Amino acid sequence: MQHLPKTEVARRIVREKICPNCDQRAPGSDGLPLSVARSCEAACPVFRHIDELLRIAANDGGPRLERYELRILDRICNRACTEPTHGDYCLKALNVTCPLARFMGQIIAELQRLPELEEFKPTH
Repeated sequence: MQHLPKTEVARRIVREKICPNCDQRAPGSDGLPLSVARSCEAACPVFRHIDELLRIAANDGGPRLERYELRILDRICNRACTEPTHGDYCLKALNVTCPLARFMGQIIAELQRLPELEEFKPTH
């Protein structure tokens, strides 16, 4: 039996649980199988930063959303985002048009259900 890489499993979960509710999804992509990347994914911060989101989900156990918000803001929005107004005062985040800002709690909750998440936890 062949196992998919964790990032591919995470992408499929996002396509199933998050993408149907996103207003930025590619037209006509609803009928595609979960294994097929959508044309909107290249510009989507959720897909661009899926590895970091997996690390955040693995390391920040517990139900408190503010932990995720701070980690996502620090690790992704302030350091790796390519939007011109990224960071604390990002226009897309403030207007909740950024898929990452809009769905971050749901994304982290879905990714935390992955049993393979242990691999993303740091060893001390």
